[in-house]
Amino acid sequence: MKLYKTTTLFFAILLTSFASQIAHADTCLPLENASGAIKNADFNLSYKTEPSKISVSKPFSLHVKVCETGQTPYKANLKLDATMPKHRHGMNFTPKISKQSSGLFLIEGMLLHMPGEWQYKFDLKGKDRKVQLTKDFLLK
Repeated sequence: MKLYKTTTLFFAILLTSFASQIAHADTCLPLENASGAIKNADFNLSYKTEPSKISVSKPFSLHVKVCETGQTPYKANLKLDATMPKHRHGMNFTPKISKQSSGLFLIEGMLLHMPGEWQYKFDLKGKDRKVQLTKDFLLK
């Protein structure tokens, strides 16, 4: 009888844990140790550079996580450009963007060729419109 109660308790705990994981499987959380984040009414976007410190004329990658309002992973495509608004130009290279999973993207081949004020421009598709999220940063 004691073995039956122990086995039942074990399976009850296991089932509760499994149900909890299923409930949170589609939850979208920001990247850990993100380099930056942008939020608006429709989206929460976080990104992390690799390497963590970017340098002039050195290639780097961006890991980007996009969540729609309500912590739903973003399922559409993402576009990115980096520009220098004061100079009215952008990067000399086109980065490669690949979707890793729902809401998670890897952007490779980023290269900022000069120091100064830069701006990331992330283009997303909203409910019935296009949305652009921007983030200004200084590259020394």
